[in-house]
Amino acid sequence: MATIALAAPPPGRVVVARFGPEVGLPSAQVRALAMGADGLLYVGGEGGVCRFDGARCEAVPLIPGAEPLTQRLVNVQGVVYAQTRAGLWQIAPGAPKQLTTSGEARPNAGISPAAAGGVWVATGVELLRVQDGAVVERRDTFGVEPWAVLDRGGTLYLGTSDGAWTLGDEGVTPLANLGVRAFLEDGEGLLVAREDGVWRLLHGAWTLVRGGCYATDLTRRPDGRAVASCGSGLVWEEASGEWSLATPKEGLPASILTRALVDQDGLIWAGTLEHGLLRIDQTDLRLWDDATGINLRHVTSLLPYNGGLMVGTRGGLGWVSPEGVLQPLRLNDEVLEVRHLASAPDGAVLILRGREGVLRWDGETLTELLALDEDASWVGARPDGEVVVLTDRAMVRAHHGVVRRVELPGRALEHLAALDEAGAVYVIIEDKLIRVHDEGVTVVAQSPGRCSYAPLAMRGGRLYAGCGDTFYLLDGAGWRAVQPLEAGSISSMESLGETLWVTTTSALIQLGPSPRRLSIDDGLPFLSFVLGGPITRVGDWIVASTDSGLLFLRDAPRPAPRPLVARVASLHVGDRRLPGWEALGPDDTLLRLRLGVDSVIDPRRVRYRFRLDDGDWSAEFSEDLLHLPGLSPGAHRLELQARLGGGPMGETTTIRFTSPPRWHQRRDVQALAALSLALLLAFTWRERTRRLTEELRRLNEQEAFREVFGRFVTPQVADEALAGRLSRQGERREVTILIADLQGFTGLAERLDPPDLVELLNHWLTEMVTEIEAEGGMVNKFVGDEIVAIFGAPLPQPDHADRALAAATRMLAAGERLRASLRRPDGVELRFGVGLNSGEVIAGCVGAERRLEYTVIGDTVNVAARVQALTRSVGKPVLITEATRARLTAPAVLSPEGEHSLRGHRQNIVLWSLSGPGAA
Repeated sequence: MATIALAAPPPGRVVVARFGPEVGLPSAQVRALAMGADGLLYVGGEGGVCRFDGARCEAVPLIPGAEPLTQRLVNVQGVVYAQTRAGLWQIAPGAPKQLTTSGEARPNAGISPAAAGGVWVATGVELLRVQDGAVVERRDTFGVEPWAVLDRGGTLYLGTSDGAWTLGDEGVTPLANLGVRAFLEDGEGLLVAREDGVWRLLHGAWTLVRGGCYATDLTRRPDGRAVASCGSGLVWEEASGEWSLATPKEGLPASILTRALVDQDGLIWAGTLEHGLLRIDQTDLRLWDDATGINLRHVTSLLPYNGGLMVGTRGGLGWVSPEGVLQPLRLNDEVLEVRHLASAPDGAVLILRGREGVLRWDGETLTELLALDEDASWVGARPDGEVVVLTDRAMVRAHHGVVRRVELPGRALEHLAALDEAGAVYVIIEDKLIRVHDEGVTVVAQSPGRCSYAPLAMRGGRLYAGCGDTFYLLDGAGWRAVQPLEAGSISSMESLGETLWVTTTSALIQLGPSPRRLSIDDGLPFLSFVLGGPITRVGDWIVASTDSGLLFLRDAPRPAPRPLVARVASLHVGDRRLPGWEALGPDDTLLRLRLGVDSVIDPRRVRYRFRLDDGDWSAEFSEDLLHLPGLSPGAHRLELQARLGGGPMGETTTIRFTSPPRWHQRRDVQALAALSLALLLAFTWRERTRRLTEELRRLNEQEAFREVFGRFVTPQVADEALAGRLSRQGERREVTILIADLQGFTGLAERLDPPDLVELLNHWLTEMVTEIEAEGGMVNKFVGDEIVAIFGAPLPQPDHADRALAAATRMLAAGERLRASLRRPDGVELRFGVGLNSGEVIAGCVGAERRLEYTVIGDTVNVAARVQALTRSVGKPVLITEATRARLTAPAVLSPEGEHSLRGHRQNIVLWSLSGPGAA
């Protein structure tokens, strides 16, 4: 059989809790959500902002008597910001503080953490960056009015009603032409909430992730999976990468979802326009309560098959495809009444039809395997392929056409059988456990607890049974009670891998190394599990039959947590507990808070607050240490409260103590400390000012020198010289030399006036130098109308040959432009030749002690000069040597020009040409 795994999660209801004005929300219209560092959920909408602790939502006062519409909330490094009609506010920690005015506010505009710190907030004409309570930067949005803003490493993405844009210094660049409501970073790309669904933007390409809805918000679970509010539904990313959708059909109220947020426990919170705040307790749970042609309230058997799930009912056979689609399955156009389903060793399906016998389905053909004339309730197959059927009065076996029958001592109840590795069947008859095998019938033991109804399951060669609310194991001494379940009477039991799953009337229980109990208190909907109903696994899902339909539950569900109440049990100074009215010592200012000794609460999830002497309650904190410096002498009363996660505050713990005078409270000590500090600050400020002034002067002198020096040498040489990296002894470098020369310059000098000649020469040199430096070359010197350029020094360039050839190509194009712009009536035109050669040179500073020049020396330079001179006789504008061509890594179109002799060289060299406009 193929691996059992649903490619998509099954549809069905999700479990939703609603919170409205009755718990303190300003209205039933929720438009903004943010989780504060204090573990509280901040809720915004029409009527302002409130803090929700899981039970009550406490109003956050902004403007007395006029709480404005709040449409955006964001938490940036523990600071909660609210975008309202009254401007941008910081509402936590501490008292609310207005950061921008109402004139700069657009309630539905984007607000996002800024990479440089603080937040970006959109107005209508610009972006404001707010940090430390002040506007520190303004950016023009060039007429774009963002709904959404994302700062990704300094790149600003804007979402508007018209599309998506990136914002630059000179304008905006469009990315999409449909309305964008939210961005979420996704690896190298972005997830984008658009009018037509959720999209992924990666390297400029758009991919649809989930369509068919108006996505308005994006958030992420603690495990990294994304969640989006999408019109009237909610979509989330599954572990498989697929996306699930929950709508009013799956249990959500019929309302537009405005925002989605996931808390630290993985629960999804959603804001709506009409139904207040929603808590989605179980996205890993589905309940199928309706299907065309199949009554899922009378399921008799479940069987994983061929990547999906076969569903047997008294009214027919259903098939759940690997894509999670449920449809009726008619074999040979028959509607089959199914009592039980089982797998044959060859992967075929055995279908027990009660009194009508057993059919075999191999995926294509339906054949009759065994005819019966009595009612049957259970079918199984031995490893050798023999089919075993349990009827009211007998065990019937069929193999290769041979049918054998073993009579039972009584009537067996439905679905209460188990098959062991030897092929024997265990069944409860009346109050006895019977083993039916080839030799006949053996009474093994009394039924556990003398129950006449006891579901059986075989796991690891051991037999388990359920009786009442107790779980039993059969060993050599008989039945042994393993554990009471305390969840009602056991109705079904199934061994799935290494785990036993049990249903009671209202709970689904996992037994094994990590037992779990899931009921209505743990997020399951209100339902009852069918007595004797089937349980199975398909992929990551456990499937069980209920009176409301099929329940699909992910194998590792996250139960909806119920808030626990934390309480400070005691206060300690060091190892000494404060019982009350105890005198503290002068240094006893660091107090440790303790939960109860037998507390099951994880202290890392507890938040505390305190109040001293009827003062205001402090901000919440997570450390179990309380520092109370500067206490006035005398009696004090300390009140302490604690809470767990988003739960409510526990009851108040009151500690009374007395505090003696402390040395630092003396006025003479305080005056001396203030004077010492003032002197220290004055000295530090003076010394720091002196050092800064000196450093600024040195930097100004260095920059001025570099600016002047750089006009007489190249910027590269100037930088290397200032850094002290130029060698007087020289160093070996592999470079490419480019030498360019105006052809016929002597004739030009005779025909032109000196001012015209200088102007012409400067135009030519300026254009050529620009093209050389554009490819990273260093113009080393001018010799009249000749240019000597180096690629590969003073800075190393592994691709120096490619850069030099690219520069020559650019020079040809520039020469053509220059020749056209400087065309003269006297017929004077600019033509030039370029020679390239590559090889090893000595590079460094050459000259006298008081006058140095950075240059390169070697035969490589001489050959380049000779090659440039050959451009006249060869008639090609650019000639390169074989040494340069061999070092090219980028493709180039070159023409062979054969071997040529060079003055001063005994051996000929091979030359190649690059043709182009603008040269001889």
